[in-house]
Amino acid sequence: MAPLGGGTVRVDEDGRAGFGFCEQWNTAAYTAQLSVVVGVLNIFSTFVILLGNSYRHAHGWKICAGLLAIHAFFQSVAWILIVNVFNQDGRFYFGSRLSTATYVSIATTIVDLLLLTALVAAGFTGIFASSSSTAAQDRSDYERIQ
Repeated sequence: MAPLGGGTVRVDEDGRAGFGFCEQWNTAAYTAQLSVVVGVLNIFSTFVILLGNSYRHAHGWKICAGLLAIHAFFQSVAWILIVNVFNQDGRFYFGSRLSTATYVSIATTIVDLLLLTALVAAGFTGIFASSSSTAAQDRSDYERIQ
C-alpha cells in the first residue's frame, strides 16, 4: 500500500518495469518548463523582429514559425503524457479530475497550431515581403530635396 492524500492505493506492479508513472510525470514537467523557455524566446524574437529593419520584417516570420512549432510540440508532449498517466495509472481513483493547467496546455497547443498555420500561410503568400518591398519602392520614387 502506498499513501495517497487521505487514503491509500495498492501498487502491485514492479517499480523497475518500463516507463512508469514517475518518469512520465517528470518528463511532462520538464517539457512544460522547456515550452515556457521557448515561449519566452518566441516573444523576445517577435519584439526584435517588429523593432528591426525591413529585412527582419520580411524574413523574421520563419524564426517565429519555427519557435512556435517547437513550443506547440513541447506543450503537446506535456499534456499527452499527463493524460496518458491519468488514464492508464491506478493511482488516480474514480472521480478524480485533471487540473486547469492541463486544459490550459491543450488550449495553448491549439492556439499555437492556429497561429502557426496563419503565420506560415502569410509568409508563403508573401504578405510580409510585399509590404516592405513596396514601401521601399515607393520611397525610391521620391527625389531628394536640396
